[in-house]
Amino acid sequence: MIPKTRVQLRREELGLTQKELASALGYKSISNIENIEKGVSEIPQSRLNHFAKVLETSVAYLMGMLSKSDQKSQVKSVNLKNYGYVPEGVDYASRSDGSHAPLWEEGEIIFIKKDGIIENRKLSAVKLYGAHFIKKVYIEDDYLRFRSINKNIADVVLTKEEFEQVGEYLGRVVM
Repeated sequence: MIPKTRVQLRREELGLTQKELASALGYKSISNIENIEKGVSEIPQSRLNHFAKVLETSVAYLMGMLSKSDQKSQVKSVNLKNYGYVPEGVDYASRSDGSHAPLWEEGEIIFIKKDGIIENRKLSAVKLYGAHFIKKVYIEDDYLRFRSINKNIADVVLTKEEFEQVGEYLGRVVM
């Protein structure tokens, strides 16, 4: 579920009224915006990208996968040639932006092995809604739960079909 305050917070930070936001999103009245802000309804999945663009943020932030302080952050690739020691089997690495504390501090290198296998209860690199993240994956009967290392960030729960539409498994974290 999308946290009900995120749309309202971004709208207010941008100085938009509900009417201005509704108009920018192509709604004829403010009732859709009111219902989303009150938590009565959610942003339709087909309109998430449009909402993120108009609100000058990311889908990941609107979905509760990033906190306000790191709404623009995501996993960034780094060049492996710049490091003396690289664990065997590592395909690529990323630098922590600090949102992975206490496991990794800002600037530490996270090594990733691209193996194509999602393992239950393992840290994985995933791409969700166009942004890259390190999440612990929980495989349930009909869905996947992606849990952030940062306890202040809500879990993302997707059916296996939804994950195929909006996500990509990049590999597992090598520790």
